[in-house]
Amino acid sequence: VKRKSEASDGEEEEGSDGSYETGVAKYSPDNSLLSTLPQSLQTGYKFYTQVRNDPVLKADLGPFLYPVDSSQRATKDYYLKIEKPMCFTRIEEKMANLDYYSTPEIVTDLRLIFENCY
Repeated sequence: VKRKSEASDGEEEEGSDGSYETGVAKYSPDNSLLSTLPQSLQTGYKFYTQVRNDPVLKADLGPFLYPVDSSQRATKDYYLKIEKPMCFTRIEEKMANLDYYSTPEIVTDLRLIFENCY
């Protein structure tokens, strides 16, 4: 598991399996999913995992890992403001279900996550 080392100067440690903790959940790249995807989606999956593993972004991914719970007071109007909600878990589900036909579709959903922030 990759996390800030308490004994060092804030350096991060990565587990031997490439996993790290996001503060919300442990993320491990699912290499078994990659092997089941058609060639047309493997590049998109690799790009997706690069975004998920990006050392600059990973500390801030927590709010974008799972769908927003609109029952919480702070997010009750989320689905009124955001027309096309997207999260990393939904992208993984869509890949696993072969709902994507091409890498640009995966990239579009990744961009949507970031566009929904503004």
